[in-house]
Amino acid sequence: MAEPQVPRRCRGIDLSAWQESPSLEWWGRLRADDYYVAITQLWGYVPPGQLGPNPYAEDHLYKALLAKFPILGGYIVIPPDDTTETHILIQTAKAAAGKMAEWLRLVALDIEPGGLIHPTDPLGRILDALRNTALAFPHAIVAVYTSEYMWHKALGPYLSWDPALMPPPLWEARWVYQSGRAPAEPPDIDWAWSPFGPWTQRAGLQYAASVPIRDVRVDLDIFDLERLGVISKVTPPRTRTIHQILSRLEALEQRVARLEAHVYRE
Repeated sequence: MAEPQVPRRCRGIDLSAWQESPSLEWWGRLRADDYYVAITQLWGYVPPGQLGPNPYAEDHLYKALLAKFPILGGYIVIPPDDTTETHILIQTAKAAAGKMAEWLRLVALDIEPGGLIHPTDPLGRILDALRNTALAFPHAIVAVYTSEYMWHKALGPYLSWDPALMPPPLWEARWVYQSGRAPAEPPDIDWAWSPFGPWTQRAGLQYAASVPIRDVRVDLDIFDLERLGVISKVTPPRTRTIHQILSRLEALEQRVARLEAHVYRE
């Protein structure tokens, strides 16, 4: 079977635990509508409003895989804390992805705390999270999801970035309209761009939030895969054989069928 050809600039969606478990048919329809990137929350605000792992993360990811999304991703909210240590947080987020963690090609740190992310060393906390995420997800590009306003709120007066450090790719939140609305076509990746922090360009743009797409509210994105540096096709770890991959896909399909049958009976 030929692998899907992914354009350099492509559309994506992101969702969270609040969307619960959209059907496999829903995922397939989105893929047919030329969405290429599927990103789910791994750790963040979950119903009824507390911080924790997304109980639907693995479900979202394996349905997106079965629907043939070429690029799977996850995001991890990095909340304010009085420690720079993030190892447990990142490992908890990885556990939420379950067996799908190794299929992730993009993992973004969600930096939008509304205040200092650490009282004296906010950049140290962010750098620790970047290191731990790179170790936890060796097959993924590690990016930062934020906005200029939230980045400044997170770092406060500690905004300096070591010029010797290459900044991670930026996935910026900048909506064309208010939440719930989206333009008919995504804007250019450089729409309304203004450099901030260590970034001179963005690799991804979340241009709309909580937009109903086939009766499920999701956020809409556009990505430049060259800027992102992400592998633009599903490439499982080299240690796997074709037989192992097909066996895993068959098991995932059976699990989806059981889940949907259970929901239908209810």
